Amino acid sequence: MGRTVTQANGTTAAMDAATLGELAGRVADRFHASFREGLPRLEALARRVLTLHGRDHPVLLISVGASILELRDVLLLRMDREEEALFPAVRAGLPADDVVRGLRAEEVGLREPLRRLRALTHGDDIVIPPSAEWGALWRELALFDAELTAYLRLERDCLFPRLCDA
Repeated sequence: MGRTVTQANGTTAAMDAATLGELAGRVADRFHASFREGLPRLEALARRVLTLHGRDHPVLLISVGASILELRDVLLLRMDREEEALFPAVRAGLPADDVVRGLRAEEVGLREPLRRLRALTHGDDIVIPPSAEWGALWRELALFDAELTAYLRLERDCLFPRLCDA
């Protein structure tokens, strides 16, 4: 039975047939590129919403912005580690067990701020003002959450096990 990964857009792709190099390329091309492009936009949108609504909702919006910045810092460090150590090892056919162990341990650093963002943006007591910017921020955060979850799932369920078993 093949592993199936559900992508953020709802489509599925069988990953068992992909080579390790193809899986690593998928991570870099699909997710790293998307995060490097999208995170600055997400940060700017959060700053804009804070500027517009921060006086009425300071704790919520400052907490959302801080969680986005924390996620950005941890995610950029992780992607750099993958691009500098993991992917070259995959391309060269070298063992990557130590790098994978480190990345698995670092995943906690992504999950905590993501958990906080979910709690901040999904509470029943959150009243979102009728603001195009605020609505856009919440939609972008939901898309980012789905992308990050798909990225971590692809690595955890498909790439890392094959690297450690190779």
